[in-house]
Amino acid sequence: MATVSQLRKALPRAKAAGDTAAVNSILRQLRNMNASASEKEIFPVELAEGVASGIIGIGQGFGELGASAVDLVAGTDYASAVTNSAEGVKRQPWYRSRGIYR
Repeated sequence: MATVSQLRKALPRAKAAGDTAAVNSILRQLRNMNASASEKEIFPVELAEGVASGIIGIGQGFGELGASAVDLVAGTDYASAVTNSAEGVKRQPWYRSRGIYR
């Protein structure tokens, strides 16, 4: 199997020769190589996204639990402030609904 470097060098030659079948084949191979490389990078990134999302969710849960107890005793509304704060974190550019860093 050819390397990416070899395919990139062969592409202009195939174009210059007017060999459209070779050009299409080279482009298809390059696309497949790019797709498989990005699939290999997905697992560690998604693992980190899941861990970070879990940490945020756990913090939100404990915060709301504690604030709800205070709200019940003191008649305040701290739990909604905790919820709004967590939702504010989730609206940050680095945190997206599909995960972080995407």
